[in-house]
Amino acid sequence: MNDVKVSVIIPNYNNGKYIEQCIDSVLTQDYDNLEIVVVDDGSTDNSLEILKNYQNDIVLISILHAGASVARNAGILASSGEVIAFLDSDDYWRHDKIRLQIELMFKENLSLVYSGGIETSFEGKELKIHTPIYSGNCYQYYVKYPTKSIISLPCSSAMIRKSNIAICGLFDTTFKDFAEDWDFFRRFSKTGRVGFIDQSLVYYRRHDGNITNANFLVHHRSNLRAVRKMFSDDPKIDFKLQLRIQSGMYAQLAKNAVKYQMGRLRKF
Repeated sequence: MNDVKVSVIIPNYNNGKYIEQCIDSVLTQDYDNLEIVVVDDGSTDNSLEILKNYQNDIVLISILHAGASVARNAGILASSGEVIAFLDSDDYWRHDKIRLQIELMFKENLSLVYSGGIETSFEGKELKIHTPIYSGNCYQYYVKYPTKSIISLPCSSAMIRKSNIAICGLFDTTFKDFAEDWDFFRRFSKTGRVGFIDQSLVYYRRHDGNITNANFLVHHRSNLRAVRKMFSDDPKIDFKLQLRIQSGMYAQLAKNAVKYQMGRLRKF
C-alpha cells in the first residue's frame, strides 16, 4: 500500500512547546509515502523558529490568525496526497497509525478510518481512554446522538479520502469556538462508509489552551448551531424530532449549569 500518498495536515497556533513531539511522531511512522503540511495560524510564540528546523521535512504555510477551520482548509487545499490525515499540533501518534489505517481503508474500501486514543495530562499522565464504537453508515448516529463525538478524537485520529471532500465541502469557517469538527465529519459521513482501528493510536494532550476546555455555555451555543445546520441540511429531520433534540440539549445545559454552580459553592 506504500504507493498511496498520505498528506498529514497539522494546524498550529502557539503550540511551540508541543510541535516537535507532534511532527516527530509523523516522521517516525512506519509508512514512508507521507507529506507533512503544517499551517501556522499566526503564532506569536516560538513556533516558527522551531518549525525552521523541519524545513526539509515539511511544507510550511503561514497565515494570519483565523482559527483551526481556516488553517485546516489551507492545508487541505495545499496537499497533494490521495488520502488526508489530520493531526493537531499538541497531539501525537503511535508509530504504526498511518500504516494500520491505510491497510484497513483499502482492504474494506472505506472513506474514513479513525482509531481509539489516550487522553493525557500536560505531563503525559494517562487520564482517559477513548474507545471507537461507530462504523458503517455513521450519518445515522449523528442524527441519533446529536453533539456526541461519533468519530473519537476526530481531528487527530481521522484519515479520509480527499476525493470525498468535493462532495461534502471543506470545514465551515464560520465556526469560531467549537463544533466545526462535528459539523465536518457529520457531512463527510454521508459520503461513504466509516471504519476504525480498535487500538489507541493517538495521544491527545489536555491542557489549558485546549478549545475543549471552553466553558459549558460556549459549548452549548456552538453545538446548537451545528445541530441547527444539520436540520437545515436534512429535510428528513421533521419538526417533532428537531424539537426533541433541542429540548434535550437545553436540559443538558441546565444540568451543566447546576454542576457549575455546585462546583463554585464547594470552593467556599
